[in-house]
Amino acid sequence: DTIMTLKATTNGIVPAGKLTLAAMEGIFLSNSLTSATANKALVINSDADSTGGGSLTVDDGKTVTSTNSDITITAWDLNLQGTAAITAGTLAITIHGASPSQTFGIGATAMNMQITDGELGRTSCAGGLTIGSTTSGSMTLNGVTDPNSDAIGLLTLLTTKAGGTISFATGASSFDKGIVLQAAKGVDFTVDATTNSGYLTINADVGNAAEGQDTISFTDDRTLIADDKMTLVATTSGITGAGKLTLEAKAGIYISNHLTISAPAETLVFNADLDANSAGTLTVASSKVVTSGKSDVLVTAWDVNMA
Repeated sequence: DTIMTLKATTNGIVPAGKLTLAAMEGIFLSNSLTSATANKALVINSDADSTGGGSLTVDDGKTVTSTNSDITITAWDLNLQGTAAITAGTLAITIHGASPSQTFGIGATAMNMQITDGELGRTSCAGGLTIGSTTSGSMTLNGVTDPNSDAIGLLTLLTTKAGGTISFATGASSFDKGIVLQAAKGVDFTVDATTNSGYLTINADVGNAAEGQDTISFTDDRTLIADDKMTLVATTSGITGAGKLTLEAKAGIYISNHLTISAPAETLVFNADLDANSAGTLTVASSKVVTSGKSDVLVTAWDVNMA
């Protein structure tokens, strides 16, 4: 009921089917774990009493392989030491925090749980990676790179508990696949972000509660790029830009709520058909207004739809 250590030096750890590992003060996998059967879930809870002391640690050079089965991890922190890796093959990995309001750092920012860019690069799950839940605290993304996100499918980040925010800060982030962001109290960009394959969907006001600052917000001279469609939703407080803002997508841009630029004499740029393949429409939802704050607006699109 405290720390669990599993060691099998010669042949490793081999579950024949579904396996659940649970401990209160952490789980240490000293050797590789390889499931013998596909489609049998692997569930690991290294902080079963939710006190904030239980990390999942995989030793250097070892791999957790679920053999095309879903993996669910609940932990205070995830530590893939050295070259350790985790793979769900064609299926998905879900990572939950152990404690309510636990914070997450993805990339170079340390939070309660930090998944570094290198650890992300040693995570493989074509079925997608979900981080967070309805009880999670805020998240910060800093310097995620395309090469280290190329082995995961759709990335979904959830911080939908009241007060939960998602911030892109310090270093720009680039994602090899699509990304879905869901926050209760805002998504803010002080650096640029890009998806190089797949869509980009942001809901900065899940639950539509009037919590204040539940916006999609951009500092001056920000660029957001989606390889597919871009959808921006911030029901209560809308989308705000402090200066020049560039939004680009290959398969269309959908503005669900008011978009307002606060600084004059800047430029608001929309390119809804970035690859010029005649498929990208700029759509502004019914009764919503794009206000440039006495700044120029430049639109490139196959069509413009003021729904």
